[in-house]
Amino acid sequence: MTTKIHSTHLAPLGLSALVAAALVAVGVGFGAGEAEAQAPGKQAAPQVIDTSSPFSHDHHMDAARVGKSMTCNSCHEMVAATGQCPKAEVRYPKHEACAGCHTANFYTPPLTICTNCHKSASFSANNPLKELSRQVTPRRAEFSHKAHEGTACTNCHALQKGGVSVAHPSHPNCCECHTQPELLPQMTSCEACHSAAKNAGRPPSKIHDFSHKTHNTDPRNGKSTECKQCHVNTEQAQTLRGINAPPMSSCVSCHDGSDPGAPHPTIPNANGSGAFHFSSCLKCHLPGSIQNVPLPPGHPTDAAPEGARQ
Repeated sequence: MTTKIHSTHLAPLGLSALVAAALVAVGVGFGAGEAEAQAPGKQAAPQVIDTSSPFSHDHHMDAARVGKSMTCNSCHEMVAATGQCPKAEVRYPKHEACAGCHTANFYTPPLTICTNCHKSASFSANNPLKELSRQVTPRRAEFSHKAHEGTACTNCHALQKGGVSVAHPSHPNCCECHTQPELLPQMTSCEACHSAAKNAGRPPSKIHDFSHKTHNTDPRNGKSTECKQCHVNTEQAQTLRGINAPPMSSCVSCHDGSDPGAPHPTIPNANGSGAFHFSSCLKCHLPGSIQNVPLPPGHPTDAAPEGARQ
């Protein structure tokens, strides 16, 4: 039996109140192992569960391991009672969603449970949440870019870190449209997106330190670079696995080593790109990721012309 702690959303500073409540709550420590059998009428003592590993949605959705059936709504509140979109931080569960099962973890050092969501385990009024990534986002999520054709990329993929990187979309992005009654699926229909056969991950990147900021403008004509100039098949992708990495041809079109102070040698009414020649492989590729690996079909093999930027 689990006693649910009722409260509003707790900021890190309010954790002391949560801990006090947890000390008198009946916590059942399901998570790292099988549920312990209890004698009839006897309540289990709070257990400290190993929460040092990254959070796993698959683990928590396995009823045989956690001892009860859970759904997305067991922890997450996607839409406020008013029907309005939640703030960005509400994509993470409230503290009491975790404390209901992991009671002892909130007052027993080391507080590794905190770092499942926060950047540190310290009690602080300003303990920021971690950035979401494909490694921690919900299980078995699927998305069709083709079904959202016509939506500007930046409606969901906001630029961050001064434009260097692009944010991974989350529920608040979906909520902007999917709380409208006529638009399906609704935000409360979790299974509409979270029902893929397996996690829709993609192979790790072989590119290091790519900056969208430095690629924001086409130096040859001064115009903004459109996302689809590099992400050539994304608009038509019906699954996340169907999104291909930008092909080498999209890099070669600019990375020709041409002089930015002179007319482009092959493109009329354009300046030289000033970008290093694509034959400088390790300018982009991670050392060890391409050595002794056969070139993929269609990969250019041209040597840099004399005087090209390297």
